[in-house]
Amino acid sequence: MRISVGPPILTINHSSTFMVTDLAGQIQPEGHLGIFSDDTRFLSYYACYLDGHPWTRVTSTTTTYYAAQIYLTNPTFVSRNGSTIKAGTIALVMNRVVEEGIHEELQLTNHGLETVSFNLELVLRSDFADIFEIESGKQVRRGRIETQWNQEQRELATTYTNEDFYRRLIYQIRQCPCTVHSANGRIIFEVTLEPGETWQTSANYILADNDHVRKVSDYSYAEAINPDVINTQIERLHADWCQSVTKVSSSNSLFEQIYQRSVSDLGALRLFDYDAGSDIWVAAAGVPKFVTLFGRDSLIVSLQTMIVHPNFALGALHQLGQRQATEYDDWRDSEPGKILHEIRSGELAKFQQIPHTPYYGTADATALFLITLHEAWKWTGNESLLSDYRDVISRSLDWIDRYGDLEMASKNTDGVPQKELIIKAGRIRMMRSFILMVLKSKPQKRCVSFKDTPLMPGCEWQRSLTI
Repeated sequence: MRISVGPPILTINHSSTFMVTDLAGQIQPEGHLGIFSDDTRFLSYYACYLDGHPWTRVTSTTTTYYAAQIYLTNPTFVSRNGSTIKAGTIALVMNRVVEEGIHEELQLTNHGLETVSFNLELVLRSDFADIFEIESGKQVRRGRIETQWNQEQRELATTYTNEDFYRRLIYQIRQCPCTVHSANGRIIFEVTLEPGETWQTSANYILADNDHVRKVSDYSYAEAINPDVINTQIERLHADWCQSVTKVSSSNSLFEQIYQRSVSDLGALRLFDYDAGSDIWVAAAGVPKFVTLFGRDSLIVSLQTMIVHPNFALGALHQLGQRQATEYDDWRDSEPGKILHEIRSGELAKFQQIPHTPYYGTADATALFLITLHEAWKWTGNESLLSDYRDVISRSLDWIDRYGDLEMASKNTDGVPQKELIIKAGRIRMMRSFILMVLKSKPQKRCVSFKDTPLMPGCEWQRSLTI
Protein backbone atom coordinates (compact mmCIF):
# COMPACT_ATOMS: atom_id res chain seq x y z
CA MET A 1 0.00 0.00 0.00
CA ARG A 2 1.34 3.42 -0.99
CA ILE A 3 0.66 6.26 1.43
CA SER A 4 1.25 9.91 0.49
CA VAL A 5 0.67 13.12 2.42
CA GLY A 6 -0.45 16.16 0.48
CA PRO A 7 -0.46 16.76 -3.27
CA PRO A 8 2.67 16.05 -5.39
CA ILE A 9 3.78 19.67 -5.58
CA LEU A 10 6.66 21.93 -4.59
CA THR A 11 5.76 25.13 -2.74
CA ILE A 12 8.13 27.94 -1.80
CA ASN A 13 6.97 31.22 -0.33
CA HIS A 14 7.93 34.38 1.47
CA SER A 15 5.26 36.68 2.87
CA SER A 16 2.57 37.18 0.18
CA THR A 17 4.69 35.86 -2.74
CA PHE A 18 4.73 32.13 -3.43
CA MET A 19 5.46 29.67 -6.23
CA VAL A 20 3.71 26.32 -6.61
CA THR A 21 4.95 23.81 -9.22
CA ASP A 22 4.78 20.09 -9.89
CA LEU A 23 7.65 17.92 -8.67
CA ALA A 24 9.59 18.57 -11.89
CA GLY A 25 9.43 22.33 -11.36
CA GLN A 26 6.91 22.82 -14.18
CA ILE A 27 3.61 24.70 -14.10
CA GLN A 28 0.60 23.30 -15.90
CA PRO A 29 -2.62 25.28 -16.34
CA GLU A 30 -4.63 22.75 -14.36
CA GLY A 31 -4.87 23.04 -10.60
CA HIS A 32 -3.53 25.71 -8.26
CA LEU A 33 -0.02 25.95 -9.76
CA GLY A 34 1.77 29.18 -10.60
CA ILE A 35 3.47 32.24 -9.17
CA PHE A 36 1.09 34.18 -6.93
CA SER A 37 1.09 37.44 -5.05
CA ASP A 38 -1.73 39.51 -3.59
CA ASP A 39 -4.50 37.23 -4.90
CA THR A 40 -3.20 37.28 -8.50
CA ARG A 41 -1.55 34.48 -10.48
CA PHE A 42 1.35 36.18 -12.25
CA LEU A 43 2.64 33.03 -13.99
CA SER A 44 0.18 30.35 -15.10
CA TYR A 45 2.40 28.15 -17.31
CA TYR A 46 6.07 27.17 -17.19
CA ALA A 47 7.69 24.43 -19.26
CA CYS A 48 11.32 23.63 -19.97
CA TYR A 49 12.35 21.70 -23.11
CA LEU A 50 15.49 20.34 -24.69
CA ASP A 51 15.14 20.64 -28.48
CA GLY A 52 11.39 20.32 -27.99
CA HIS A 53 11.64 17.29 -25.68
CA PRO A 54 10.46 17.43 -22.04
CA TRP A 55 12.99 16.67 -19.34
CA THR A 56 12.81 13.65 -17.05
CA ARG A 57 12.67 14.27 -13.31
CA VAL A 58 15.31 12.58 -11.16
CA THR A 59 14.52 14.13 -7.77
CA SER A 60 13.39 17.39 -6.22
CA THR A 61 12.90 18.96 -2.82
CA THR A 62 12.32 22.18 -0.92
CA THR A 63 15.57 22.90 0.93
CA THR A 64 13.88 25.58 3.05
CA TYR A 65 10.39 27.05 2.98
CA TYR A 66 11.69 29.73 0.59
CA ALA A 67 13.99 27.63 -1.68
CA ALA A 68 13.70 24.55 -3.90
CA GLN A 69 16.06 22.41 -5.95
CA ILE A 70 15.06 20.19 -8.89
CA TYR A 71 17.22 17.60 -10.68
CA LEU A 72 16.28 16.70 -14.27
CA THR A 73 17.90 14.69 -17.04
CA ASN A 74 17.39 14.23 -20.76
CA PRO A 75 15.48 11.52 -22.61
CA THR A 76 17.10 9.90 -25.65
CA PHE A 77 17.03 12.40 -28.52
CA VAL A 78 18.84 13.36 -31.77
CA SER A 79 20.90 16.53 -31.43
CA ARG A 80 21.18 19.31 -33.99
CA ASN A 81 24.42 17.82 -35.38
CA GLY A 82 22.64 14.53 -36.05
CA SER A 83 24.09 12.43 -33.25
CA THR A 84 21.94 10.38 -30.88
CA ILE A 85 22.24 11.47 -27.27
CA LYS A 86 21.42 8.70 -24.81
CA ALA A 87 19.10 9.26 -21.89
CA GLY A 88 20.85 10.51 -18.75
CA THR A 89 23.70 12.19 -20.61
CA ILE A 90 22.78 15.79 -19.80
CA ALA A 91 21.86 16.96 -16.31
CA LEU A 92 19.76 20.03 -15.57
CA VAL A 93 19.62 21.47 -12.05
CA MET A 94 16.99 24.12 -11.26
CA ASN A 95 17.47 26.28 -8.19
CA ARG A 96 14.80 28.72 -7.03
CA VAL A 97 14.58 31.18 -4.15
CA VAL A 98 11.60 33.36 -3.19
CA GLU A 99 12.14 36.79 -1.74
CA GLU A 100 9.68 39.46 -2.86
CA GLY A 101 10.33 38.29 -6.39
CA ILE A 102 11.86 34.95 -7.37
CA HIS A 103 15.44 34.07 -8.31
CA GLU A 104 16.02 31.12 -10.65
CA GLU A 105 19.23 29.32 -11.69
CA LEU A 106 19.58 26.77 -14.51
CA GLN A 107 22.73 24.63 -14.61
CA LEU A 108 23.50 22.17 -17.44
CA THR A 109 26.26 19.54 -17.36
CA ASN A 110 27.35 17.21 -20.16
CA HIS A 111 28.24 13.83 -18.64
CA GLY A 112 28.81 12.24 -22.05
CA LEU A 113 31.96 11.70 -24.11
CA GLU A 114 30.89 13.80 -27.10
CA THR A 115 30.18 17.47 -27.70
CA VAL A 116 26.45 18.22 -27.76
CA SER A 117 24.57 21.19 -29.20
CA PHE A 118 20.91 21.87 -28.47
CA ASN A 119 18.33 24.52 -27.65
CA LEU A 120 17.20 24.99 -24.07
CA GLU A 121 13.65 26.35 -24.35
CA LEU A 122 11.56 28.04 -21.67
CA VAL A 123 7.85 28.62 -22.22
CA LEU A 124 6.21 31.20 -19.94
CA ARG A 125 2.57 32.32 -19.97
CA SER A 126 0.61 34.58 -17.67
CA ASP A 127 -3.15 34.73 -17.26
CA PHE A 128 -3.21 37.07 -14.23
CA ALA A 129 -6.23 35.19 -12.92
CA ASP A 130 -7.85 36.15 -9.64
CA ILE A 131 -7.46 33.54 -6.88
CA PHE A 132 -11.26 33.18 -6.66
CA GLU A 133 -11.50 32.42 -10.38
CA ILE A 134 -8.81 29.77 -10.06
CA GLU A 135 -10.71 28.19 -7.19
CA SER A 136 -13.99 28.13 -9.12
CA GLY A 137 -12.44 27.05 -12.42
CA LYS A 138 -14.33 29.82 -14.23
CA GLN A 139 -12.05 32.53 -15.53
CA VAL A 140 -13.22 35.59 -17.45
CA ARG A 141 -10.71 37.81 -19.25
CA ARG A 142 -11.67 41.41 -18.47
CA GLY A 143 -8.48 43.25 -19.33
CA ARG A 144 -5.71 43.22 -21.91
CA ILE A 145 -2.50 41.19 -21.86
CA GLU A 146 0.59 42.35 -23.74
CA THR A 147 3.94 40.53 -23.99
CA GLN A 148 7.18 42.17 -25.11
CA TRP A 149 10.75 40.86 -25.51
CA ASN A 150 13.60 43.29 -24.97
CA GLN A 151 16.65 41.81 -26.67
CA GLU A 152 19.05 44.40 -25.28
CA GLN A 153 17.90 43.90 -21.67
CA ARG A 154 17.21 40.20 -22.27
CA GLU A 155 13.89 40.29 -20.49
CA LEU A 156 10.38 39.11 -21.26
CA ALA A 157 7.68 41.41 -19.87
CA THR A 158 3.99 40.49 -19.71
CA THR A 159 1.53 43.20 -18.65
CA TYR A 160 -2.13 43.03 -17.66
CA THR A 161 -4.32 46.15 -17.50
CA ASN A 162 -8.01 46.56 -16.74
CA GLU A 163 -8.83 50.25 -16.32
CA ASP A 164 -6.67 51.23 -13.31
CA PHE A 165 -5.93 47.64 -12.26
CA TYR A 166 -2.33 46.81 -13.22
CA ARG A 167 -0.14 43.70 -12.94
CA ARG A 168 3.20 42.95 -14.62
CA LEU A 169 5.63 40.01 -14.67
CA ILE A 170 9.20 40.46 -15.93
CA TYR A 171 11.46 37.46 -16.54
CA GLN A 172 14.89 39.10 -16.51
CA ILE A 173 17.94 37.06 -17.56
CA ARG A 174 20.87 38.08 -15.39
CA GLN A 175 23.77 35.94 -16.59
CA CYS A 176 23.97 33.98 -19.81
CA PRO A 177 27.12 32.71 -21.58
CA CYS A 178 25.38 32.00 -24.90
CA THR A 179 23.08 33.48 -27.51
CA VAL A 180 19.53 33.97 -26.28
CA HIS A 181 16.42 35.16 -28.10
CA SER A 182 12.65 34.92 -27.83
CA ALA A 183 9.83 33.96 -30.18
CA ASN A 184 6.16 33.12 -29.65
CA GLY A 185 6.40 33.34 -25.85
CA ARG A 186 9.49 31.11 -25.76
CA ILE A 187 12.94 32.02 -24.50
CA ILE A 188 15.57 30.05 -26.38
CA PHE A 189 19.17 29.46 -25.28
CA GLU A 190 21.57 28.07 -27.89
CA VAL A 191 23.83 25.74 -25.89
CA THR A 192 26.97 23.83 -26.83
CA LEU A 193 28.65 21.64 -24.22
CA GLU A 194 31.98 19.88 -24.41
CA PRO A 195 32.35 16.56 -22.52
CA GLY A 196 32.32 17.32 -18.79
CA GLU A 197 31.48 21.01 -19.35
CA THR A 198 28.98 22.90 -17.20
CA TRP A 199 26.82 25.78 -18.42
CA GLN A 200 24.81 28.11 -16.17
CA THR A 201 22.39 30.99 -16.42
CA SER A 202 20.29 32.87 -13.89
CA ALA A 203 17.14 34.96 -14.07
CA ASN A 204 14.81 36.94 -11.85
CA TYR A 205 11.02 37.05 -11.76
CA ILE A 206 10.02 40.65 -11.00
CA LEU A 207 6.39 41.17 -9.93
CA ALA A 208 4.77 44.58 -10.18
CA ASP A 209 1.32 45.89 -9.29
CA ASN A 210 -0.35 49.22 -8.70
CA ASP A 211 1.44 49.75 -5.39
CA HIS A 212 5.01 48.55 -5.76
CA VAL A 213 7.55 46.38 -7.57
CA ARG A 214 8.70 43.11 -5.99
CA LYS A 215 12.35 42.74 -6.91
CA VAL A 216 14.99 40.16 -6.05
CA SER A 217 18.30 40.77 -4.32
CA ASP A 218 21.43 39.95 -6.29
CA TYR A 219 22.48 36.71 -4.62
CA SER A 220 22.85 33.05 -5.56
CA TYR A 221 20.89 30.02 -4.40
CA ALA A 222 23.94 28.75 -2.49
CA GLU A 223 24.20 32.05 -0.62
CA ALA A 224 20.51 32.07 0.21
CA ILE A 225 20.50 28.66 1.92
CA ASN A 226 23.92 28.75 3.60
CA PRO A 227 23.16 28.23 7.31
CA ASP A 228 26.58 29.51 8.38
CA VAL A 229 26.46 32.88 6.62
CA ILE A 230 23.57 35.37 6.76
CA ASN A 231 23.71 37.09 3.38
CA THR A 232 20.18 38.10 2.53
CA GLN A 233 17.22 39.86 4.11
CA ILE A 234 15.13 36.69 4.10
CA GLU A 235 17.93 34.82 5.89
CA ARG A 236 18.09 37.56 8.51
CA LEU A 237 14.34 37.47 8.98
CA HIS A 238 14.40 33.69 9.32
CA ALA A 239 17.33 33.76 11.76
CA ASP A 240 15.65 36.45 13.85
CA TRP A 241 12.46 34.39 13.89
CA CYS A 242 14.25 31.25 15.09
CA GLN A 243 16.00 33.31 17.77
CA SER A 244 12.84 35.02 19.04
CA VAL A 245 10.64 31.96 19.60
CA THR A 246 10.54 29.93 22.79
CA LYS A 247 13.43 27.46 22.99
CA VAL A 248 12.82 23.85 23.98
CA SER A 249 15.46 21.32 24.95
CA SER A 250 14.76 17.63 25.42
CA SER A 251 16.53 14.32 25.72
CA ASN A 252 13.93 13.09 23.24
CA SER A 253 15.46 13.99 19.86
CA LEU A 254 12.24 13.22 18.00
CA PHE A 255 10.32 15.75 20.09
CA GLU A 256 12.95 18.42 19.38
CA GLN A 257 12.79 17.68 15.64
CA ILE A 258 8.99 17.94 15.63
CA TYR A 259 9.10 21.22 17.54
CA GLN A 260 11.76 22.76 15.28
CA ARG A 261 9.88 21.63 12.19
CA SER A 262 6.70 23.20 13.56
CA VAL A 263 8.50 26.46 14.34
CA SER A 264 9.94 26.59 10.82
CA ASP A 265 6.55 25.86 9.21
CA LEU A 266 4.93 28.52 11.36
CA GLY A 267 7.60 31.00 10.33
CA ALA A 268 6.88 30.25 6.68
CA LEU A 269 3.32 31.57 7.10
CA ARG A 270 4.31 35.01 8.37
CA LEU A 271 2.83 38.07 6.73
CA PHE A 272 4.92 41.11 7.53
CA ASP A 273 3.56 44.10 9.41
CA TYR A 274 6.43 46.56 9.37
CA ASP A 275 4.11 49.38 10.47
CA ALA A 276 3.56 47.65 13.82
CA GLY A 277 7.20 46.69 14.42
CA SER A 278 10.17 44.76 13.05
CA ASP A 279 9.18 41.58 14.90
CA ILE A 280 5.41 41.87 14.62
CA TRP A 281 3.82 39.30 12.32
CA VAL A 282 0.41 38.22 11.11
CA ALA A 283 -0.17 34.54 10.38
CA ALA A 284 -1.46 33.65 6.91
CA ALA A 285 -4.24 31.07 6.83
CA GLY A 286 -2.39 28.80 4.38
CA VAL A 287 -0.68 28.44 0.98
CA PRO A 288 -1.73 28.82 -1.79
CA LYS A 289 -5.36 29.99 -1.48
CA PHE A 290 -5.36 31.75 1.87
CA VAL A 291 -2.28 33.98 1.93
CA THR A 292 -4.08 37.00 3.28
CA LEU A 293 -5.45 38.43 6.50
CA PHE A 294 -8.21 36.35 8.11
CA GLY A 295 -9.97 37.28 11.33
CA ARG A 296 -10.83 33.93 12.88
CA ASP A 297 -7.71 32.14 11.59
CA SER A 298 -5.16 34.75 12.68
CA LEU A 299 -6.73 35.03 16.13
CA ILE A 300 -6.90 31.28 16.73
CA VAL A 301 -3.26 30.91 15.63
CA SER A 302 -2.34 33.74 17.99
CA LEU A 303 -4.07 32.03 20.91
CA GLN A 304 -2.54 28.63 20.16
CA THR A 305 1.01 29.97 19.73
CA MET A 306 1.08 32.51 22.55
CA ILE A 307 3.65 30.42 24.42
CA VAL A 308 5.84 30.19 21.30
CA HIS A 309 5.63 33.74 19.93
CA PRO A 310 3.15 36.20 21.46
CA ASN A 311 3.94 38.83 18.81
CA PHE A 312 1.69 36.97 16.40
CA ALA A 313 -1.16 38.27 18.53
CA LEU A 314 0.16 41.84 18.39
CA GLY A 315 0.20 41.72 14.59
CA ALA A 316 -3.29 40.27 14.35
CA LEU A 317 -4.71 42.79 16.83
CA HIS A 318 -3.08 45.67 14.99
CA GLN A 319 -4.34 44.69 11.54
CA LEU A 320 -7.83 43.65 12.63
CA GLY A 321 -8.34 46.62 14.94
CA GLN A 322 -7.53 49.04 12.11
CA ARG A 323 -10.21 47.43 9.93
CA GLN A 324 -13.00 47.13 12.49
CA ALA A 325 -16.35 47.83 10.84
CA THR A 326 -17.81 51.30 11.39
CA GLU A 327 -21.02 51.09 9.35
CA TYR A 328 -23.77 48.75 8.25
CA ASP A 329 -23.21 47.20 4.81
CA ASP A 330 -25.34 44.22 3.82
CA TRP A 331 -23.11 43.44 0.79
CA ARG A 332 -20.08 42.89 3.02
CA ASP A 333 -21.99 41.63 6.07
CA SER A 334 -20.64 44.63 7.90
CA GLU A 335 -22.06 45.93 11.19
CA PRO A 336 -20.56 48.61 13.47
CA GLY A 337 -17.95 47.09 15.78
CA LYS A 338 -17.59 43.79 13.90
CA ILE A 339 -14.17 42.24 13.26
CA LEU A 340 -13.52 41.15 9.69
CA HIS A 341 -13.52 37.62 8.34
CA GLU A 342 -11.29 38.07 5.29
CA ILE A 343 -9.75 40.73 3.05
CA ARG A 344 -8.66 40.41 -0.58
CA SER A 345 -6.75 42.63 -3.02
CA GLY A 346 -7.21 40.93 -6.41
CA GLU A 347 -9.07 42.07 -9.50
CA LEU A 348 -12.49 40.83 -8.37
CA ALA A 349 -12.18 42.69 -5.07
CA LYS A 350 -10.94 45.80 -6.86
CA PHE A 351 -14.06 46.00 -9.03
CA GLN A 352 -16.51 44.92 -6.30
CA GLN A 353 -17.29 41.57 -7.90
CA ILE A 354 -16.80 39.99 -4.48
CA PRO A 355 -17.47 41.62 -1.09
CA HIS A 356 -14.00 40.96 0.37
CA THR A 357 -12.87 44.60 0.75
CA PRO A 358 -13.01 43.48 3.56
CA TYR A 359 -15.71 40.91 4.16
CA TYR A 360 -17.19 40.62 7.67
CA GLY A 361 -19.24 37.42 7.39
CA THR A 362 -18.15 35.69 10.58
CA ALA A 363 -19.87 35.35 13.93
CA ASP A 364 -16.94 34.60 16.23
CA ALA A 365 -14.06 36.89 15.17
CA THR A 366 -15.26 39.81 17.33
CA ALA A 367 -15.37 37.77 20.52
CA LEU A 368 -12.08 36.07 19.63
CA PHE A 369 -10.49 39.51 19.19
CA LEU A 370 -11.33 40.42 22.79
CA ILE A 371 -10.16 37.09 24.16
CA THR A 372 -6.88 37.31 22.20
CA LEU A 373 -6.32 40.88 23.38
CA HIS A 374 -6.69 39.78 26.99
CA GLU A 375 -4.33 36.84 26.53
CA ALA A 376 -1.74 39.02 24.78
CA TRP A 377 -1.97 41.49 27.65
CA LYS A 378 -1.37 38.73 30.18
CA TRP A 379 1.52 37.15 28.29
CA THR A 380 3.38 40.33 27.37
CA GLY A 381 2.55 42.47 30.40
CA ASN A 382 2.09 45.38 27.96
CA GLU A 383 0.06 47.91 29.94
CA SER A 384 -0.60 50.06 26.88
CA LEU A 385 -2.57 47.35 25.05
CA LEU A 386 -5.82 48.09 26.89
CA SER A 387 -5.55 51.85 26.48
CA ASP A 388 -4.48 51.59 22.81
CA TYR A 389 -7.46 49.39 21.97
CA ARG A 390 -10.00 50.93 24.35
CA ASP A 391 -12.21 52.25 21.54
CA VAL A 392 -11.97 48.97 19.63
CA ILE A 393 -12.95 47.09 22.81
CA SER A 394 -15.95 49.33 23.40
CA ARG A 395 -17.20 48.95 19.82
CA SER A 396 -16.69 45.16 19.95
CA LEU A 397 -18.75 44.84 23.13
CA ASP A 398 -21.46 47.03 21.61
CA TRP A 399 -21.56 44.72 18.57
CA ILE A 400 -21.96 41.66 20.83
CA ASP A 401 -24.90 43.33 22.60
CA ARG A 402 -26.58 44.78 19.52
CA TYR A 403 -25.89 42.32 16.68
CA GLY A 404 -24.31 39.22 18.20
CA ASP A 405 -27.55 37.71 19.44
CA LEU A 406 -30.26 38.74 17.00
CA GLU A 407 -31.91 35.37 17.43
CA MET A 408 -33.14 36.46 20.86
CA ALA A 409 -35.66 38.64 19.07
CA SER A 410 -37.34 35.46 17.92
CA LYS A 411 -40.14 34.30 20.23
CA ASN A 412 -42.46 31.33 20.13
CA THR A 413 -46.23 31.64 20.06
CA ASP A 414 -46.34 32.05 23.85
CA GLY A 415 -43.85 34.88 23.78
CA VAL A 416 -41.24 32.86 25.69
CA PRO A 417 -37.68 32.56 24.30
CA GLN A 418 -36.77 29.10 23.09
CA LYS A 419 -34.56 27.03 25.40
CA GLU A 420 -31.58 27.05 23.09
CA LEU A 421 -31.80 30.80 22.67
CA ILE A 422 -31.85 31.26 26.43
CA ILE A 423 -28.68 29.19 26.69
CA LYS A 424 -27.02 31.16 23.90
CA ALA A 425 -27.93 34.49 25.42
CA GLY A 426 -26.63 33.37 28.79
CA ARG A 427 -23.31 32.38 27.27
CA ILE A 428 -22.94 35.73 25.53
CA ARG A 429 -23.74 37.66 28.73
CA MET A 430 -21.27 35.52 30.69
CA MET A 431 -18.60 36.13 28.07
CA ARG A 432 -19.26 39.86 28.12
CA SER A 433 -19.08 39.97 31.92
CA PHE A 434 -15.88 37.97 31.88
CA ILE A 435 -14.30 40.25 29.27
CA LEU A 436 -15.23 43.37 31.19
CA MET A 437 -13.83 41.86 34.38
CA VAL A 438 -10.47 40.92 32.92
CA LEU A 439 -10.13 44.21 31.10
CA LYS A 440 -10.54 46.05 34.38
CA SER A 441 -8.03 43.84 36.17
CA LYS A 442 -4.26 44.10 36.05
CA PRO A 443 -1.75 41.40 35.22
CA GLN A 444 -0.01 39.92 38.21
CA LYS A 445 3.74 40.03 38.21
CA ARG A 446 4.79 36.47 38.61
CA CYS A 447 7.25 34.09 37.05
CA VAL A 448 5.74 31.20 35.18
CA SER A 449 7.72 27.98 35.41
CA PHE A 450 6.99 25.30 32.86
CA LYS A 451 8.74 22.55 34.79
CA ASP A 452 5.44 21.42 36.25
CA THR A 453 3.76 21.46 32.84
CA PRO A 454 3.13 17.94 31.45
CA LEU A 455 5.73 17.38 28.75
CA MET A 456 7.36 14.41 27.15
CA PRO A 457 10.09 12.73 29.24
CA GLY A 458 13.26 14.77 29.45
CA CYS A 459 11.68 17.99 28.15
CA GLU A 460 12.14 21.35 29.80
CA TRP A 461 11.15 24.87 28.75
CA GLN A 462 14.04 27.33 28.58
CA ARG A 463 11.94 30.50 28.77
CA SER A 464 10.44 32.16 31.81
CA LEU A 465 7.79 34.77 31.20
CA THR A 466 6.58 37.59 33.39
CA ILE A 467 2.85 38.07 33.06
